[in-house]
Amino acid sequence: MNGNLATFDFSKSEKRNILNLLPHSPKTLLINQTMKLQMLQLLGFIINEIRNSIVLFYYQKKFSKFDPHIGDTLCQIRAYKVLLLFYQSTSDIHEQFEKFNQAYQLVNQHIADLEALIEQKNGKYQKALDSSEELFSFMQQRGLIFNISEDLIFLTQAKIVANFSKIDTAGVSRGIDYDKLCLKAGTSKSLAKRIIHSYQQHIATLSCSFIIELLEELPSLKELKRKLIELRQIDNDKRPVLPCYEATKVLLKHILREKHPVILSVDREFETNIDTINLLFISNQDSTRFILNSDIWAYPADTPCIIIKGTTIYTHKETIETKEQFINRLTTLGLDNAILANMAKHPQYSAPELKDLSEDPYQCLLGKKFSTLDANLIIDKLKNEFIKMKELSDQTGCCLENPSLFLVKHIFCDMAGNYINYFDYTLPHLQLGKKANHFISKQAVIEQVEHAIA
Repeated sequence: MNGNLATFDFSKSEKRNILNLLPHSPKTLLINQTMKLQMLQLLGFIINEIRNSIVLFYYQKKFSKFDPHIGDTLCQIRAYKVLLLFYQSTSDIHEQFEKFNQAYQLVNQHIADLEALIEQKNGKYQKALDSSEELFSFMQQRGLIFNISEDLIFLTQAKIVANFSKIDTAGVSRGIDYDKLCLKAGTSKSLAKRIIHSYQQHIATLSCSFIIELLEELPSLKELKRKLIELRQIDNDKRPVLPCYEATKVLLKHILREKHPVILSVDREFETNIDTINLLFISNQDSTRFILNSDIWAYPADTPCIIIKGTTIYTHKETIETKEQFINRLTTLGLDNAILANMAKHPQYSAPELKDLSEDPYQCLLGKKFSTLDANLIIDKLKNEFIKMKELSDQTGCCLENPSLFLVKHIFCDMAGNYINYFDYTLPHLQLGKKANHFISKQAVIEQVEHAIA
C-alpha cells in the first residue's frame, strides 16, 4: 500500500518532519525485520498520539492534558505557551486531523503487511526483510515522511509526558510511569526512557526560546533581555533552564499586556482543609497590575485561563481569617507581587548540580568581563530586586517557610468553565445579580475548623 503525505503542509509555523518525534537519528540502521516492525509500531503509536492531541486541544479544549512535568521549575512557561497556542490560527485544523487519520491508516497497513511477510517467512532469512536500511530511507519508501509543525510537535510531546507522569494527590509529579508507556507504545523500558528524555529536552529548549521571544515584545524589560540568556544554564540531562524568578517576571508582564485571565485557586488549611477559594483576576486598564474581577461571567466557559493553585496555612487558630479578610490581605499585596515573591524564594534551578546557583543565579555573572559599566549596573539592579522580593516573600507569607498568605503549588492552563461553578457566590466582590452577599464570621470559621478536626 502506498501513500503520499510527504508534501502536506500542516501549519504555517516552522516545519519539521515526523521523525522528529522519534528518539532516533534519521541515519539509524534498522538491521533486521524485528527492528523494522518495532519502528513502524512506534510510529503508529506516535501518530495516534498526534490525533489524540488535536482532539483534546482543539476540539475538546482540555488544556490541562498538556501539562508536562519535565524536571525544571517552570511549569508556568508551558501553561502560557499552551494558552497562546490556542489563539493561533487553526483554520486548517479539520484538514490536519483528516491527514493524520490517513497517516494512521497507512502505517497500520504497513505493519499488517510486514507482519504477514514475517509470518510467511517462518523464521528464515529473507534479504528484503533482514538487510540493513537507514530509518529515513525505510520510512520514505513507505510514504511515511511528512511535515509537521513545531507547535504540534510540542503539543504531542507535552501530552505524552503529561499522560505518563505519576501524579500524587497533591498534583505533584513523582516521575514517569514507564511500565504504562511500554504497554501503550509496545516498547522496551530503555526505549521508553529515551522517548521521555528526548521529549523533556525538546520541551525545555522550546520553553527557554519562548521566554526570549516574549521578551522581544516587552520593551519595558529591555535590561533583562540583555542578561537573561547569560543566566540560562544546562543541567546534567542537557536540558536548558532559566531562573524561576526572571522567567516568571517575563510571563506576568506579557499576560498583563495581552489581558489574559488568571484564576487563583487557594486551599486554606488549619490542621485540615478549611475551604477552597477561587478568584478571577484580570489586567487593569493600563496593563500594569492584576485586579480582582467583579464579573465571573466575563469570559465564555471555554476560555483558556492561567490557573495558579496553592495553599494558605494557618498555624494558630487565632490567625484564621474570614474569606473577606483573606482576599483583602491578598489584594493589598497584589497578585503579581504574591506570585513573584513565591518565585523569588523558590529554588531558581531544580537540578542538584545547579544547587549553588539556586539561591543566587546572578553569581554566574561574577568575574565576567563586560564592555560597559552599564552592564554591571544592570546586573546589580536585577540582583537587588530579586533580594528584595525574597525578603517580601518571608514577610508576607508567600514561601514554604511561611505559607500564611499564599504558597504556589502548581501553574497550568485550563478552561475557565471548570472553575466558575466553584466560585463562592457569597463573596460581595462577585456580581451575581440577586445572589445574596453575606459572610461567615471569623468565629464561625474557627468553630467549623474545630468541629472538622475534633
